[in-house]
Amino acid sequence: MRHFICLMCVLVLAACTPVAPPAADLLPVVPTANVVEGQTLLQYQRSLKTGIADLREHPAEAQLLNVIDEAQACYKTIAGTTVRVYADKRLPLMSGFIAIANRRDLTDTAQFSRCAASAAQSPVPLPTFALCSHSYTMLRGDIEYEVAYVALSQTMCDTFCAKLPGCAAHY
Repeated sequence: MRHFICLMCVLVLAACTPVAPPAADLLPVVPTANVVEGQTLLQYQRSLKTGIADLREHPAEAQLLNVIDEAQACYKTIAGTTVRVYADKRLPLMSGFIAIANRRDLTDTAQFSRCAASAAQSPVPLPTFALCSHSYTMLRGDIEYEVAYVALSQTMCDTFCAKLPGCAAHY
């Protein structure tokens, strides 16, 4: 009987302990952008009717899409990190991604910061678009999440920041 009571106490305590929402639940909906799944941004751009022409017309931007794709791939190697890629509905070259991870699930928080930093230090010239990035710690209740985003336009960065709780980088 004592074991049964102990077991019931453990179950009640476990049921009352708040569970952190998965990082994927914190990724915002961006109404002005399509979510790109299963492709890199460069692959997505090439799949569009005008994509190849846009890439030929803007070769530096094509290089920047590759830089963003490399940063995105960097985040995907970090266990516990969720990444969502967005492309502007009107101007698909205006694209980017958001990465979020529950801090307690990260084994290397420094690597999380290095992924965005690598994109920010791109040597590619920026004739038309402005590569931007930001990372910060989001607090939801008593749970800390590491958040980073990289985009090929300041408008997309501003949109990401406006949609992410706790972001104040662009205001």
